Amino acid sequence: MRKLFVVLIACIVAIPALASRPVTEQERAKIEDALRALGCSGGKLGFDDDKFEVDDAACVDARLYDFDLDRQYKVIRMKLD
Repeated sequence: MRKLFVVLIACIVAIPALASRPVTEQERAKIEDALRALGCSGGKLGFDDDKFEVDDAACVDARLYDFDLDRQYKVIRMKLD
């Protein structure tokens, strides 16, 4: 019973770590295309909470923005950083 408890606790602790992941090269290319269409580039890319996230993308207005994109690479949030 103690082993089951330890395994259960380990699984609970590991679940949040699995939620966030780096993007693949194919995903990176599509995200960069979506940002480029808005006049933006760069930033830190990731996938979390069923959406792609871009932090600190530089845009043509010389400001940094954070973006959320859905699984079809459509911008669902653009926030001035």
